[in-house]
This record gives sequence, C-alpha cells and structure tokens, in this order.
Amino acid sequence: MKRWLLVVAACAHAPPAKVQTLADTAAIPLANVEQLVELGDALYAFGAHTIAIVRGGAVVANVPATVGRWGTATTIPALDGEGRWVVATDAEGAIYRVRATGELEPIAAQLGVPRASAIAAAGSTIGLATDGGIAVSTDGVHLARFAAAGALAVAQGRLAISDAHTTELWDLAHATRTSYPIAGHVAFLDAEHAPRLVVSTPTQLFVEDNGKLERIAAPHEPQVIVAGTRLWVAAGGALYAFDGAGLVRTATQVPRAARLFGARDGGIWIADGVHLASHAVEARAEDRRWRADVEPVFQRVCAHCHLPGGSADLDLSTPAAWTAERGEIVRRVLVTRTMPPAGTELGEADRAALARWLRTD
Repeated sequence: MKRWLLVVAACAHAPPAKVQTLADTAAIPLANVEQLVELGDALYAFGAHTIAIVRGGAVVANVPATVGRWGTATTIPALDGEGRWVVATDAEGAIYRVRATGELEPIAAQLGVPRASAIAAAGSTIGLATDGGIAVSTDGVHLARFAAAGALAVAQGRLAISDAHTTELWDLAHATRTSYPIAGHVAFLDAEHAPRLVVSTPTQLFVEDNGKLERIAAPHEPQVIVAGTRLWVAAGGALYAFDGAGLVRTATQVPRAARLFGARDGGIWIADGVHLASHAVEARAEDRRWRADVEPVFQRVCAHCHLPGGSADLDLSTPAAWTAERGEIVRRVLVTRTMPPAGTELGEADRAALARWLRTD
C-alpha cells in the first residue's frame, strides 16, 4: 500500500452558526452503562455484568451476562445475510452476538478470529483488533489481516488506527494509507455515507477536511462523541456542538463523571451512573413530516431490505437518506412503480403518504 504524509493545518473559523436546541426526554433508570448500541427500535445498554434491552423508553429485558467486563460493542452486517447483529467483546477477547432476548452467542469462529480486543463496524465494513494485528472485512465473508496495532475506528470502506505516535487512515477501496503525525482517540463523522476522520487528544481536536486534519479550538480534555453526521464535545460539565467551523456551547449540562454516547438521530445519550437520558436534536419541519408520513410505511414495507446492512445495500432508515435519494425514490416508487419489488405490497394510501413527503421541497 502506498504511504504519504499530509500536513496538519490550523484553520481560521468563520462565525459559528446557530446550533439546534437539544430537547430532554424522560430518563431511563439504568445504572453504570458502559456501552450503548441502537438497532431498529431497540437500545442495548451494556453494564458491568448485565445487558438491558430498552424499547419505547422502557426496559423490556435485563439479562445477567456471565462474562467479564465488556470491551466494545457495535452492530455488524449479519453473518447470515439478514440485516445487522448487535455484537460485543469482553475483557478476555471473546466475541458475542447479543440476540434480541439478551442471549449471548459466541461468534469468533464465524468471524475467523480466535478473539479480539475491539470490534468496530460501519455499513458493510468490519474491523477487529486481534493479537496478531488488525483484521478487516468489507463483505462479512472474506477477512484480510494486517500487522498493525492501536486504537481503531471504522467507516464504510475506511479504517483509522492510532498508535502512540501517529494516526493512519486507510482507504480500503483504493488500497492507500495516509499517515498523520497525531495520536489520540479516533472516530468518523458520517461513517456510512461520507466519512470524515476525527482525532482527539487531551489538549487538541482535529476534523478531516479535504484530505487534511484541521485543528478545531476545543476545551481541555474533551470527551468527543460522534452521532452520525453530528459531533459533540463534553468538557468541564458543558456540552459543545461542532457546527462545521468550530464548537458552540449548548445549554445542556453534563455531569462530570457521565458517559456519553451518540444517538442514531444525531442527538446524545448521557449516562450519569444512575439514569440513561436521551437529549435529541430538535427535528426540522421536513424531518417531522418524514416521521409522520414516511417512517410508518418504511417500517412496514421497506425495513426488511433497507435498514443499515440490509439486503438492498441501501440504508433508507433516516430522513437524510431519503433526501439524498429523493429523485431516484420518486422515479421508482411514484413514476415507474418498480419499487417495492414484486411480492411486496404497497397500497395506494401508503404510496400517497410517501408522495406527500417526496414532493415537498
């Protein structure tokens, strides 16, 4: 693989845009949440020795886990080809699928590794940190192995590894690597669609922009949280939002010892050791219309193929995804009527509900 070094640049910030308001919702009584994963309408909250499964704001299962402390948790493309699985690693490196009942199924052998200290995934790309280095799959079947080690982050077709001195960004499709002279916590903004690398250290924050890591003025010891296309930073009891140019302080207060997790809707979850609370971004009018007109039809008709990692290989589970594909959806659903495919029923009332949103600018 080709290697090169790109310069890290400091950026001049434009005046910050107005940040959308975060709306508090009812807190769920969950103690000591260490990992959090969303899949469909379910939330999987990993405690030290339990897994709580939440639906509709209520705990529907609280399962004791007879394993050591959890290491990492995420969703991966289902190894049987049906949607996505919730998976987690424990302190011993065992890898488990977590079923909807909370039952644990060992899957290291299915993944082709004896154990892993970390697992991360986005879209169809899976990355595992193993004893022998980094293992990567872009199709859930074939596994490539590399002699590398460090903190791991995964995006669709991309991988970031940060060791004690540098961060490497791998473009898996083009078999290239970019090396940055910065080491820290790594993550990706918009990991499934248009990935942008984020690197944070105790004193600095960098966000990828046109192939360079741009330094963003940030508070000391930031806790960085990525939620889809949104970037949040917690420090000193305050919560900041990245508006594309810099960080803007929000009105939301964060307990200093709290753990924060990105939410699928772009907001955040705050676990204070006693409760788990959602703080959602106030929806745009168009997004509210999508929730009212499109999402009920999507869940009944489209979700079996168009969830992340679904058989159609096109995620349409968010308003942003429908906006990005609006022209093609109009053509195929309203004009040629070639979607949904034969054998899947879409009634005229449902088609009219989709049309109301699709033809609204």
